[in-house]
Amino acid sequence: MTVTERAASPLMSAADHYRQAEHLLASSVSEGGTSLGARHIARAQVHATLALAGATALAAFTHPDHPTSDRADWLAAVSTGTVR
Repeated sequence: MTVTERAASPLMSAADHYRQAEHLLASSVSEGGTSLGARHIARAQVHATLALAGATALAAFTHPDHPTSDRADWLAAVSTGTVR
């Protein structure tokens, strides 16, 4: 699945959000100082934030005090884009 196909899907993993953020930042460079370039940057920030949230949640699972019940919800959210 390409970056564009992933972006069109309502379900994205944390890694998909990261790749989409990189793609949008690269696109913003080609748009220069236009409003389209600014929109790409704004969208990239949202995807980067979602990628960071997913990565942080996954990293927390290695901590022994992380609640097991929360683990399943976060794994579902960061792997499919939905919370069960």
